[in-house]
Amino acid sequence: MGQVERKVKSQGRWEKKNFPQPKLIQMYNAHMGGVDLGDQRMATCSMLMKGSVWYYKIFFHMFEVAVLNAHIMYQNAGHQSITLGQFKEKLVQQLIGGHCFQQDDLELARSGILEDTRLSRTQFHYPVETETRRDCKVHIQRVGTSYQCGICHVKMCPYPCFQRYHTLRDYLFDDPSRDGPKRLKDGNGRPRAGPGRPRQRRSR
Repeated sequence: MGQVERKVKSQGRWEKKNFPQPKLIQMYNAHMGGVDLGDQRMATCSMLMKGSVWYYKIFFHMFEVAVLNAHIMYQNAGHQSITLGQFKEKLVQQLIGGHCFQQDDLELARSGILEDTRLSRTQFHYPVETETRRDCKVHIQRVGTSYQCGICHVKMCPYPCFQRYHTLRDYLFDDPSRDGPKRLKDGNGRPRAGPGRPRQRRSR
């Protein structure tokens, strides 16, 4: 505990008296300018979030404080002076590390980046269930599935196609238990179907 001097009115006269005060309050009063400045800087480009889960807000607030501290250390280290928003953009680009991609980008597909991402272990590939059904990309046979990769957005069966697609270069799977019409075509452009079977549509 410390002491603080305050004016009080006693018997119609103002007098100065000492009162006990916790030292924590003295520390807050001495450094509150930095706290207010930090809150002001974070408010300029803070993340907007809606919801009533209180611990989410605490977590992301502490995350914003950590990014602000990193920005202060970045400037004190003698680097180029940039704003907090520019520092966040630079931080996101370095965290992504070139592993972000778009599945419908033709230039990326032609350059082989999508192929490398499909086999990259740095991406957390996970299956998700959708409302539509399409042909499995891994099965040679026509097998409808409602699952796809949450990162690649490619339709495939959860097992064993999901593992084959993300671990093997030649991921096509000829399922011996499937006797239905073939999804892929041979070199002459005809479906791989037995005698008497109708021609199948080309898969997307």
